[in-house]
Amino acid sequence: MAGVIEKINKRSAVDLVFEKMKDLIKNGTWSVADKIPAESELAEMFDVNRLTVRMALQKLNTLGLVQTRAGEGTFVTEFSFADYIGQVSEFYPPNMFEDIADFRTAVELECCRLAMDRATPEELEELKHRLDVYVDCRNTLWKRFRHDVYLTLVDYDLDFHEYICLMAKNSLLTAAFAMARDAIYQHLLMIVKKRSEQRSLKFGQGMLPEHQAELHQDIYQAIVDKNFPACEKAYLAMVDHNVNVFEL
Repeated sequence: MAGVIEKINKRSAVDLVFEKMKDLIKNGTWSVADKIPAESELAEMFDVNRLTVRMALQKLNTLGLVQTRAGEGTFVTEFSFADYIGQVSEFYPPNMFEDIADFRTAVELECCRLAMDRATPEELEELKHRLDVYVDCRNTLWKRFRHDVYLTLVDYDLDFHEYICLMAKNSLLTAAFAMARDAIYQHLLMIVKKRSEQRSLKFGQGMLPEHQAELHQDIYQAIVDKNFPACEKAYLAMVDHNVNVFEL
């Protein structure tokens, strides 16, 4: 039997120029904030026409590797994985949200474990500040529900968890969190809404429980104490939207 013959992969001039310019950024020939040569110079450099260069630059712009400023030229920018992912997050498949609890358990718990070993005293102080801001907002919401406060609370909630990932000091875990950031935000919206409804039914509008199980505080204290089992217990309860916090 004759072997399978693979087709030759023909690459366009635009793709080739794009790859060459991307390599120049990657290897540091063009550094962040550097102004790269004009289109005419690039066309001469790569022996292509200016349209090819312009289309290759558009691809770099789309990736967030360069920025073209009217009347000034094109400059190398600091790549942001979070910004890049944010541009396509609206195309996530709907069933992705069903898997977010599993994702958070795997990624965020590992970030907590690493943060216990790697966080500086200053970072723990900053995490405490973010926790305090979250708690203040949460107490405001439970006294009287307002939609704007509800959304702000979710922002603070996400900010708290994101900072823990940063304290882990692992670029891949940080990138993983950035990739799922919008899905995590939707997950938090669902959890906060459900648990706000639980409190309203149990205590009535405008009433607060005397002994509130505060999972965020438990997580913070577990990181400070380097107590991973306690952290894991609080996190598993937090990411499971079916858990009634009054039964913990």
